[in-house]
Amino acid sequence: MLEKPDITDQLILGHLQHEYGLYATQLNFLPLGVDVNAAVYRLLAQDGKAYFLKLRKGVFEELIVAVPQFLESQGIPHILAPIPTLKGQLWGN
Repeated sequence: MLEKPDITDQLILGHLQHEYGLYATQLNFLPLGVDVNAAVYRLLAQDGKAYFLKLRKGVFEELIVAVPQFLESQGIPHILAPIPTLKGQLWGN
């Protein structure tokens, strides 16, 4: 998605806190990719760590997050696997 979606940064940050216990100091939309159903952001957490955040709309396929998680668990390098939520899910709602 090349244009920022119609969702407030505060709403995104609230969901990150609720689902992941992640508190951010910065959230920047990145106009990258060709998937019109996905938006990407760079997130800077309070502890100084940077995260890649992907928001999806429409039908969600679990394989989108399950495959990278599996590959990372097999020790394959350079994989961007999802970070589990506080409840241990591979995605938040």
